[in-house]
Amino acid sequence: MNTYTYGFNGKENDNEVKGVGNQQDYGMRIYDPRVGRFLSVDPLTIKYPELTPYQFASNAVIGNTDLDGLELFPSYKALKINSPVTRVLKDVEIRNINLKKAVVSAGFKLGFSEELPKKLINHYSFGNGSQMTLSEKQMMDIHSQQVGIQGLDPVDLKQFHDLLMQTPKGKSVQLKEWRVLSGSGVSGTLGTFTVVFNGTFTKDDNYFYKWTFRGKMSFEDNWNFNSHNSAVNSGKRSLRTEEGAKLTDFAKKYLIGKPFDVSSVGVNVVQNSDDNFVNWFKDKPFIAVPNRASNVKSDSEKVKTDGTKY
Repeated sequence: MNTYTYGFNGKENDNEVKGVGNQQDYGMRIYDPRVGRFLSVDPLTIKYPELTPYQFASNAVIGNTDLDGLELFPSYKALKINSPVTRVLKDVEIRNINLKKAVVSAGFKLGFSEELPKKLINHYSFGNGSQMTLSEKQMMDIHSQQVGIQGLDPVDLKQFHDLLMQTPKGKSVQLKEWRVLSGSGVSGTLGTFTVVFNGTFTKDDNYFYKWTFRGKMSFEDNWNFNSHNSAVNSGKRSLRTEEGAKLTDFAKKYLIGKPFDVSSVGVNVVQNSDDNFVNWFKDKPFIAVPNRASNVKSDSEKVKTDGTKY
């Protein structure tokens, strides 16, 4: 037996009177959905002589509804009321937003040949700002610049120089949240991002400039479409190219979603004073993979930093 007794506009059906769904009780009047009109005269007819006696929503049904058989009620205000009408309107609104998100994000994904940019775009559109954690394979997939604890940026190089000068021979220092900048080669992934090291930095007993680092390395970023200037003004370092800035501005204008933090698993790394980067980057060269929109290289022409094809 069907116990659901509500119909159009969330009103209770008087099924026992004229059959299932053929009459509804609006409180002040009875409504017949078969003919789309009330069965009794509007109690407020004298107050509103310009309206028909059997009017529904003051004869303005496009942008209004009728809650009780008396006066119109704007549909946009119904969003503030937890009624069946409200839930339908909210559901339609959510479905429309999600459809628009899906269409727009699908369009942006077409600009990339690699899977990780597509995954990041999808998370921006539908992840609701939640953090995304990269696996070790995904860390490889961004084809990062090879970097060590000394970094590549002048600010990072100075940071390491100070560490080297201040640590005596034979001593160890715990590096906690030691951060340096790096960059991804695959367009649409992390761009300029932060490499985080946690571990032990040890100076050689005999040679002042000889050292070893052992610990963990992870990646961090905030995936957003903030401009170069806004990043700098907020105290962050940005290495976006002019082309990258244009694409960023375009995406910020049209791609619907929320920025989110990106982290990664921690991987074991080792580096010593003879190395330019930690051992994890061995056999993982920086590879430039532009997006399709840039027309710089085709998908089959991924280029290493030494100019040879991958």
